Amino acid sequence: MDCVSATKSCDFQLVYDPTLVRGMSYYTGPIFEITMAEFGSSVGGGGRYDHMVGSFTNLNVPACGFSIGFERIVTILLEQGFQVPKTGNKVAFLVEKGLSGEALARMFAQAQNQRLAGATVLVTLKNKNARHQREQLEQEGYTEFLQFYKQ
Repeated sequence: MDCVSATKSCDFQLVYDPTLVRGMSYYTGPIFEITMAEFGSSVGGGGRYDHMVGSFTNLNVPACGFSIGFERIVTILLEQGFQVPKTGNKVAFLVEKGLSGEALARMFAQAQNQRLAGATVLVTLKNKNARHQREQLEQEGYTEFLQFYKQ
């Protein structure tokens, strides 16, 4: 919840509801739902469904997932006058595995600020072969690289 609060660029409420029920019998653990007041219903949701994969493969596989109603979200955005932003600078945030939650929240806030300034920002784990990773990103048009290391 701290990471979402640190990166949000508009006013919305994040609510924890331990009584939420999604009505799908395949869920086996925590679930979540994304709602938008303007639409009046869910635009996404998901959760844990450990036994669902096994019903198709006969293998006991732990699983979790989600779905998003992109058409619903796009409709809401267009009705509110959303315009696709112009392409700006492409910045890659390379994050070392094990970064603390607090540092992640600061990093996500920094990425959000760059996005608000018009940049395209990719946040990704830093590979062991950083040179190869950087070369691939440069081929995709990334020109700036910021690295975040665990403390």
